[in-house]
Amino acid sequence: MLLKITEACSMGCTHCMNDAKPDGAHMTFETFQAALDFIIRNKAYHHIIISGGEPTEHPVFPMFMGYAIAALNEIKAPKGLTITTNGFWILDNISAAKEIVAAGNEYTSIQFQVSTDTRYYPTKLDVTKRIWREDGFTLCKDCVEHMYPQGRAKTNNLPWEAKASKCFNVRAITKQLPNPTIENIVGKLFSVMKFCTPAIRIDGSISLGESDLCPKVASIYDKEEDIIQKIKDFKCDGCYPLNENLPLKYKQYVS
Repeated sequence: MLLKITEACSMGCTHCMNDAKPDGAHMTFETFQAALDFIIRNKAYHHIIISGGEPTEHPVFPMFMGYAIAALNEIKAPKGLTITTNGFWILDNISAAKEIVAAGNEYTSIQFQVSTDTRYYPTKLDVTKRIWREDGFTLCKDCVEHMYPQGRAKTNNLPWEAKASKCFNVRAITKQLPNPTIENIVGKLFSVMKFCTPAIRIDGSISLGESDLCPKVASIYDKEEDIIQKIKDFKCDGCYPLNENLPLKYKQYVS
């Protein structure tokens, strides 16, 4: 599950489907607490990705991570927390970054995933530093797997490589499960290595695609049964013509 704590990012990458900007808004601590409570209450903590925007540009990023890790450490079940970042905050705050990684326990694995995709990132990260060879810090070079026709990726006319809309997996799994719950939807996605949806946004709303440009479907403040029904009823053609080109056996899940 994706937890987006900010819409701000100063990088300006050409492939950004969020179209994040330096003056993007941040999630409040109250909403962050409510989002974590939602995730824990619904047992959707198989693998949590902290994202944005650029999450380390949140003004109280270390405090957020400390709170989240402490809450997750209390749960005696395997879980992972990954922070996706451009890595520049880490180089400026190596001790603080190491403390975040070390704060997990036998049940909670924590790592920074640092994207340094040379095709789209306008500023180069120094990848020679020793920190990138330590546990908990993973460099991801040339790792943009599927370009999406949203945000700057669309306005820069970059090649679309996606096979379906970002919301496809959540919608398809929800409709196929006999008695879907948030726990088993996220668990099924986790089992097929899909971690980036559904997404909780800075205002506590839930979207089925990871982009801020995807429609809001529900809220962390909704009842679980209402969220499930809203997912089932969700209609969107914002990623046209991606879903139009799906084989018939898949198209039924997004029609």
